[in-house]
Amino acid sequence: MPELSSVSFRPLFADKWGCVSKRKSNHPGRVAIALTLVVAVSGVAMAELADARAAQFLTALQNNDYAAMERLCIPGAKPYMPQLKTAWQQETMLYGNLKSFEIVDRSSSQGLEIIIANLNFERSSGLAAKISLDSQGRVATLFFDAARSSSEARKVADERVKELLDSLVGGKFDAAEKNFDREMKAQFTPDAFRKVWDARTASLGNLNAWRIVARAEQRGDVIRIVNLDFTNGAQAFALKLAIDPSGQIGGFYFVDAQPEHPQNPPYISASAFTVREVKVGRKDAPLGGTITLPKGKGPFPGAVLVHGSGANDRDENIYGNHPFKDIAEGLSSSGIAVLRYDKRTRVYPTPIRYVTVDNEIIDDAVAALALLKQQPEVDPARVFVIGHSLGGMLAPEIAARAKAAGVIMLAPAGLPLPDIVARQNRYLGLSKEQLAQSEENARLLKAKALPADHPLMGMNATAGYIYDLDSRDEVAYARKLGRPILILHGARDYQVVDEDVDVWRKGLKGTPDATIETLAGLNHMFIEGRGKPGPDEYLVPSYVAPEVIAKMASFIKR
Repeated sequence: MPELSSVSFRPLFADKWGCVSKRKSNHPGRVAIALTLVVAVSGVAMAELADARAAQFLTALQNNDYAAMERLCIPGAKPYMPQLKTAWQQETMLYGNLKSFEIVDRSSSQGLEIIIANLNFERSSGLAAKISLDSQGRVATLFFDAARSSSEARKVADERVKELLDSLVGGKFDAAEKNFDREMKAQFTPDAFRKVWDARTASLGNLNAWRIVARAEQRGDVIRIVNLDFTNGAQAFALKLAIDPSGQIGGFYFVDAQPEHPQNPPYISASAFTVREVKVGRKDAPLGGTITLPKGKGPFPGAVLVHGSGANDRDENIYGNHPFKDIAEGLSSSGIAVLRYDKRTRVYPTPIRYVTVDNEIIDDAVAALALLKQQPEVDPARVFVIGHSLGGMLAPEIAARAKAAGVIMLAPAGLPLPDIVARQNRYLGLSKEQLAQSEENARLLKAKALPADHPLMGMNATAGYIYDLDSRDEVAYARKLGRPILILHGARDYQVVDEDVDVWRKGLKGTPDATIETLAGLNHMFIEGRGKPGPDEYLVPSYVAPEVIAKMASFIKR
């Protein structure tokens, strides 16, 4: 890999927090800044050396000593120090000076040692530094991302939830608010807390039972969503609680109760398929992949899963959900071989100015299709593309290049990406400043008024990447494909909406063997949800709806 660099911006899931809250983020849906200094892949560093060098680097950052930081980086970092300085100044303007940092996690990946350190500023930020180091202890990449909680903090969070809910069951509001943080206690005295609670539950009777249905982290807080059962209403609503690393409750919100599913999807039979690990794509920079192969006599039809936007792993994991794993194992339980693989931008952190639609998505997808066709158990004439979101939009082009048997497009984007981002930001109720920025980005991009290497906040892309996407007529690819097409869309999807699907519906009107369906009750990941659609439902572990697996299996076998 070349030694390259850029400033990039990666979106976190924005959360519009609910009714009762003592605080609102200065930046709802705040984007995390990622500054990639350089890219290097080498041997695994010793953990002690990595810890020491990461601490030295963060101390230099704390002291604004960019010369010391440069000395700790791999060669070639000097030209990018001004970009780091600019990014860091933006953070300190928002949150004040960095007071301290704490290493909370360590891992290894692709020959690099990865260190996660939470950053404690003068004002709460919810930020962490993610630092990768090579075998010589030199810093290869630095990302500013969401803060992480420790295992102890997660354990304490469950204890705090139990104490709070047991107190509410007993109507003991003095005990219920004892673990609130200082600001919450100032806003919600026991009497005020009782009035808020009584107003919300007046017609429901007593609180009889509660269950934690989601465990996650957001902006450094440990999040728990708890379904509540009352005498006059099972799962009448839920509480979303935010517990800070010290174990104090800093957020208390009324939200919609969430579905509670069995742990294992009913359509997966582990005894019906085997698993084969493979390498996908370039020989000099391969991607890890998994093929699930049905047992029995082949050759079997096959499918390759293509990710949506972002640095996804092969399961397309988000919190406790892994839709690609569900799809792969569900289809393989029905007699279809499926290949899924890690996305290149996840395995090889590449500066965004050098990321293109082809080298990030299409090239690897075409290589994956070729690989699956080569498996002796697979019928090469019956291998399909299944793309999700951005991968769904590009699926017809991938299928054309790879001579696939057909296409399944799951929630394919239809409108230009900047318009979609701006629409999502409006839906989520982001700040006026953020909305103005996204609207201005959309205007400038449509006019091609930004330099190609201009990084775009919230899109993890450059303007050139967007120009590349906009230059591709994917509807035309689909019309000319001459292969069966199935487009599925969830009615609860607030990210890809009816307006996007209408682009495909109008564009494919009259195209033989093209089917478009909207499925009630399903979100962007094709998982069931309740209430107003939003990011909170992604926190709840669940699985892809059975009807989605059934429709895809029927389409492929047909």
